[in-house]
Amino acid sequence: LITTTIGMNHATENKIKEFLENNFLIDFDEIEANQNLFESGFIDSYGFIELINFLENEFDITIQNEELVNESLISLSSITNYINLNHNP
Repeated sequence: LITTTIGMNHATENKIKEFLENNFLIDFDEIEANQNLFESGFIDSYGFIELINFLENEFDITIQNEELVNESLISLSSITNYINLNHNP
């Protein structure tokens, strides 16, 4: 079970990372996974809408309005953790 969970976490992170790299031209070889993507200027409000649409469609989840204003969706690490806690494959 632990191996499966670790594998799922890595696969989830890779999907999110690929989306962010392709859509926002982020190079995760140059920034930390826990770096705030908004404060760093990689994602703006329009980009946030794109990110939310991707996450909801890719992982079959619904992100509640109150979750949009907390810090659970600001970095690759926090987004991955959020998906792992809220996605039931």
